[in-house]
Amino acid sequence: MTLERERLIAWKKTARGKGLRWQILREVVACCRLHWMTFEELSSVMMRLRGLTRNKLREMLAELQETGDIDHVLDKRIAKWVFGATVQGAGFWINGTVGIPAGIVEAVLIMRRARALELREVDESAKVG
Repeated sequence: MTLERERLIAWKKTARGKGLRWQILREVVACCRLHWMTFEELSSVMMRLRGLTRNKLREMLAELQETGDIDHVLDKRIAKWVFGATVQGAGFWINGTVGIPAGIVEAVLIMRRARALELREVDESAKVG
């Protein structure tokens, strides 16, 4: 069995017996743990992963902020609020970053790459010849 398959099984086992809302909240925290993300980026990722609407995501982010699991700060460079998981939140929801499945990591990286392309922040060495 591959390492990624084992991670996915472990990810699903920890959610066993918990509701769908709990699983979605955990995925939101996992996305924010990987990178600080704007609401638009996070909305796109969660739409891809779970089909989550913007209003429902806004409600879940407010809930996670109230409990202190997610923090938000103003990124002056792009003049937008960015969300990131706190140490306490990451510890409670996902126990670090080692066990996050590749599907979530891939969705976040695609969104980050798309944002870099939109903002013309592409590393010249990363371009394909």
